[in-house]
Amino acid sequence: MTFVYAKCLPLDRLELWDSLYYLASDMKLPWLVGGDFNVLLSEEEKIGGLSVYPPEYEDFAFCVNLCELFDTGYKGSPFTWWNGRPNTECIFKRLDRIFVNSPFQSLFPTTEVEHLIRTGSDHAHLFMTCGDATTTFTKPFKFLNFWTKHTSFKEVVRPNWQADVTGDPFWMFKQKLKRVKIALSKWSRVTYGDIFKQLALREDVVKIKKMLFEEEPTVENRIVLQKAQSELKRYLSIDEQYWKQKASMFWFAEGDRNTRFFNNHVNGKRQKLQLKRIQNHDGNWIESQERMANVAVEFFQKQFTQEADHTRSELLNNVPSMVSCDQNIELCRIPTIEEVKAAVFALSDESSSGPDGFTGFVKWRSIFENILLTQEIVTVIRLRGKPANVVIKLDMAKAYDRVSWKYLMHVLRKIGFAECFINMIWNLISNNWYSVLINGQASGFFHSTKGVKKGDPLSPSLFILSSEVLSISLNKLFEDMRFKGFGMPKWTDPLNHLAYADDTIIFSSADPYSFRKIVEVLSKTSKSLWSNFMWNKYCKKEIPTTVQFRQGSHVWRKMLEAREEVEHEILWEMNRGSTNIWHENWTGLGALYHIVPNDYTINEDMQEVAELRVDDTCDEQLLAQSFPADIAQHIMQEVIFSTTNDSWDVPR
Repeated sequence: MTFVYAKCLPLDRLELWDSLYYLASDMKLPWLVGGDFNVLLSEEEKIGGLSVYPPEYEDFAFCVNLCELFDTGYKGSPFTWWNGRPNTECIFKRLDRIFVNSPFQSLFPTTEVEHLIRTGSDHAHLFMTCGDATTTFTKPFKFLNFWTKHTSFKEVVRPNWQADVTGDPFWMFKQKLKRVKIALSKWSRVTYGDIFKQLALREDVVKIKKMLFEEEPTVENRIVLQKAQSELKRYLSIDEQYWKQKASMFWFAEGDRNTRFFNNHVNGKRQKLQLKRIQNHDGNWIESQERMANVAVEFFQKQFTQEADHTRSELLNNVPSMVSCDQNIELCRIPTIEEVKAAVFALSDESSSGPDGFTGFVKWRSIFENILLTQEIVTVIRLRGKPANVVIKLDMAKAYDRVSWKYLMHVLRKIGFAECFINMIWNLISNNWYSVLINGQASGFFHSTKGVKKGDPLSPSLFILSSEVLSISLNKLFEDMRFKGFGMPKWTDPLNHLAYADDTIIFSSADPYSFRKIVEVLSKTSKSLWSNFMWNKYCKKEIPTTVQFRQGSHVWRKMLEAREEVEHEILWEMNRGSTNIWHENWTGLGALYHIVPNDYTINEDMQEVAELRVDDTCDEQLLAQSFPADIAQHIMQEVIFSTTNDSWDVPR
């Protein structure tokens, strides 16, 4: 164990990092490093005070990586230090932590650290528990690549695959796979056994044979030693291939032996993915394996269940028919055996990537083109004398998982695909069944009703087609003569957005009419956009205009800082009346919570403006009971509800 009490200044801590480098360079034993490091590892480990920037903690992060140490994580409060001051001067940081190396993780796989309550100090105590994995369960079947190099591999597969099975083709295919899986599992146990125990056994055998040869250096003993060494090399190769596959790093050249690197990488992934407790929808923490599995299955069942079909016909009307009759005939043609074989054999044998090595999207298309173009466009955004412009960054949360099957079918029909092709796509995506892996154990088996499968070479194309509606709708705005785009050089083509996969950047003029038109398009697709992610992460149980910064990303911090400047500029247009009565500007006066006199009693049981609604206006009697006379009169004169639009309220 190494206990740390670091100095406060960065230069003074350099000696500590050098000492840890020195210890790590020759450390073969399980190693624990913990204490007060007096430095952060990320900006999210601090609340209050000045902002934290990467150069302040890069030396610490570099030391941790070079020493091959892993953060054990924690439960409890995310911070271990408090400066003891209240209100705006209050600062919280995570300065105390515990690291372990790979041998320590292997010895104690269930290591857990808890941040205890601060008592008698400005630092919290760390309570650490270590233990071995006690839960036993049957692991899901996994095909191991090194099996194919054994001489008897094909002899196991061939008879089980060629066995007679009756039924429709897909049933036969499923049963053949099941037979091969069972046969390979039994064959692997007999042929290889536990490869880690076999490797340790052969290492001991080589040591013994080497001692015998040194005592009696005869030809017979040399041959016996060489055979033992050859068998050890074979299992070392198997061990390397196992960890390489487990680490999912296929960019290493064949012949590279770095089992320790693969092992460390897998242990690092395992540490990050290991679940020790999860929070259910009621906010309660669940720690038992069985209950965690039940909560996870329930969550993902809801995640993959189709909500009501909100297909926007006005957006789909923007999509032109782009597939010709000849193309449809080619798409619906049954492929030949040779074409199927060529497509399958072109795939990587160690991943689901296509023959070009890319996992999807357009071959040779690089995101760097969009990055460079974006940089060129935004360089003029701050120049004085130029038209006011706006840049909007969108990132679709859980993009693949949120694709609506019905919506995708509508898009394919609008683009002009034939029904035979659409039926093939429907059969491919609609037969999805999932289990949830919790700490390596499979739980649940449920059917999804939305989303496209990750790893399927067809999924990126289907996702792009479903996203094309947004792209076409944004481009169609240029047909409106009143619409003003981003201020671009006169000799360039008009451009209002760039997209790559699920990331989209929109360029707009700050002209109110033009910006409102873009917001209208986005509001019709907002359920799958970045705003949904930010809402659920930071504002799910609070009103956005009242939520305070406690922790979160640098982007979220800056958004809250800008809120006071832009909040009074946002005026909500009434559709269904979903706006908050007291904390959002729907009257033109500002947030009523700040407008109503302090001595006036506010009825906070009323939350949404819809509670005041009668047809397309407000209930005059209820207004008189709830607001001062001048505010009630202003609302009656200025606020009008839409009688034709029952969607969410939108800013204008």
